[in-house]
Amino acid sequence: MKWIAGLFLALTMFALAHAQEAPRPQKVDDLVRLLQDPEVRSWLEKAPGPSSIAVEEVDAGLATWEAATRSRIDGVVQVIPRIPAEFMAAASRTRADALSHGKLPVFVVFLVLTAVGLFAERMFARSRRRAEGLQERLLAIGVFAVAMGAVFFAFDWPPRPRIVLLVSLLALVAYRTISALLDAAVLASSVRRRAKVFAGVAVVAVAAASLGPPLSIDPAATEAISFCFSIALLALAVEGAVSSSERPLATRISLCLAFVVIWALWCVGLHGLFWLGVYAMALPTVLRFTGRAAAEAIPSEPDSMKRVLLVRGSRAVVVVAAAAWLALVWRFDPNSLVHDNPVVAAVSYGLLKSVVVLLLADLAWHLARSWIDRRLTVSSGVAGDASQAARQGRLRTLLPIFRNMLAVMVAVVAGLIVLAELGVQIGPLIAGAGIFGVALGFGSQTLVKDVVSGIFYLLDDAFRVGEYIQAKSYKGTVEG
Repeated sequence: MKWIAGLFLALTMFALAHAQEAPRPQKVDDLVRLLQDPEVRSWLEKAPGPSSIAVEEVDAGLATWEAATRSRIDGVVQVIPRIPAEFMAAASRTRADALSHGKLPVFVVFLVLTAVGLFAERMFARSRRRAEGLQERLLAIGVFAVAMGAVFFAFDWPPRPRIVLLVSLLALVAYRTISALLDAAVLASSVRRRAKVFAGVAVVAVAAASLGPPLSIDPAATEAISFCFSIALLALAVEGAVSSSERPLATRISLCLAFVVIWALWCVGLHGLFWLGVYAMALPTVLRFTGRAAAEAIPSEPDSMKRVLLVRGSRAVVVVAAAAWLALVWRFDPNSLVHDNPVVAAVSYGLLKSVVVLLLADLAWHLARSWIDRRLTVSSGVAGDASQAARQGRLRTLLPIFRNMLAVMVAVVAGLIVLAELGVQIGPLIAGAGIFGVALGFGSQTLVKDVVSGIFYLLDDAFRVGEYIQAKSYKGTVEG
């Protein structure tokens, strides 16, 4: 810093020596005097620069995160031996709360509600008398849930037993729904069995974590319970990856390492990266399964708009739900980068909004293409009088062109909206595209003239698909 002060003093003196037009201001004299002060010089030599301050802030943030993570892991490890005592104390409080209000124990009430639900489900299955498919199983589970819910809400329960019963019933319905979906999937029996066990452990883990605060369980004990369940889920995932003998050895090792990395991200509190890893591993399979399940639940024609809406719409709902959950995780996660950097926050939320925009564009395009393809199929198979044949031929001529134009328009509009969501100013892009289009039109007048002439030929109904025409030395049948 000493050479900086000396250089600045030399430049100041040089500027003052060459300033002949105006007298030297008093502020310059004050600055020179301050720079010559020994205390000021010593402070400038010791003062940190902006880069060192930024490095110190980054180091402080990393140190804080490392200390918090280490403290949380140490607390979880220390509280693991107290989990049985905490569980028994919570169970005793819940039982005492139920008995003090003249109610049966929670476990007995849960068995009674489950029996009521199963009875209603059995009566529903007898009344339907249909082959048991995915749709029928989901309807039966809905009847099971409604019957249990009706009996549950018909009585007034004490606070703790009420929340325990509600969470238990929701967990049971969720597991049965997941089990029905897995049974409908085209999976090997061993894979389906492992998936059901994994789903069961995951449902119980979520239920146990959600019951911690209402039952006055120590937060450290609740976190320790979640940690133990996470180890069990990791073991099941690794065992499933290792046991899949149809995959190459390198793929199985990569899967195991990916599972360990994702679990480590959850352990250190990086929940945003954890969910990104979970989506990268599970979302493609979930989307394929969701589309297949939606198509099997409500059968329809392969190319119908109903089938496109079911398959694409169900997949879009899954992706939107995943994006919304990720946004919530980023919002409430104190370790997320979106809280520290506005640019990262804008880009992250812009990417999530862009996913929704692309899904809507994809759904709109597939619906429009399905309608156009069905119209083309109908027009190709219809036989009638000359006027109707001419009308169908005109449709076969214009609809493919309209389909291509619609695809380009949807892609361009979706791309511009995505760029706008990412913070790009699309106004100059639109203006530049217009100028480029004008320049291209002037540079290729013959091509533009041919395109415009072709459009007017089609609009004037000069020829249709399937007709035999001759243009100068070219002749043949128009195929489209």
